[in-house]
Amino acid sequence: MLRVFAGASLGLLLFAGGAWPGTTGKISGRVVDAKKQPLAGVNIAIPALHVGAATDADGRFVILQVPPGSWDLRVNLLGYRVVTVQGVQVSADNTATADVELAEAPISMGELVV
Repeated sequence: MLRVFAGASLGLLLFAGGAWPGTTGKISGRVVDAKKQPLAGVNIAIPALHVGAATDADGRFVILQVPPGSWDLRVNLLGYRVVTVQGVQVSADNTATADVELAEAPISMGELVV
C-alpha cells in the first residue's frame, strides 16, 4: 500500500513541476543588410548582462535565459555600422523579437606605415 502511495506522490510532483512558471525569457531575431539579405556572423550582445549570440547563415539569432526587463542590444559586424536596439522588453516564458537592418560603413585603415 505504501508503494502505491509513494508512486502516486512522485507522479503528482513530476506533473506539478511542469506547471511552475519560468523566470527568464529569450530574445530572437534576424539581421539583414540594406538589400534585405541575411548577414551571418553578426555579433548581438546585451552589454548589461555580458551575454550574447551570433547570427547563423540565415541571419537568425537567439539569446536564451534573459531575465525579465528592458534591455539594449548592441549589434555589430565588421564593415557595417554598429546599431543599438534600445528597450527590448523581455518577460518570463516569452520570446521578444528584435529584427535589425545594418548599413555598410567604410573601414578606416588608419595610418600607412612604410
